[in-house]
Amino acid sequence: MAFWTSTYLAKLRERVRRSIAKVQCKVGSTWYDATINKLNVSGNQVQLFVSVPSNGSAQTITGVRIYDSGGDLAGEQTCSITRTGTQNLLLKFEFPLTEV
Repeated sequence: MAFWTSTYLAKLRERVRRSIAKVQCKVGSTWYDATINKLNVSGNQVQLFVSVPSNGSAQTITGVRIYDSGGDLAGEQTCSITRTGTQNLLLKFEFPLTEV
């Protein structure tokens, strides 16, 4: 039997959605701001769609981090995404918020 009500979990997802303010991607040792295209709640997930424009040269993105509306680091993860100089990049994040 679940402790949290579905209404409360829906409000929590919405609070998380509203709190996401900035996304950055790391190339080399430098962090660059990405563009948040869409941020919504779908079912039990907060979904975040981010575009990372091309700078004209091939590069490998080695990290992604998200900041909240208070300017605090909310989360960070290492990755390895290689692209050519002409490729724009669209990232999709899904953060499920459920009770287990």
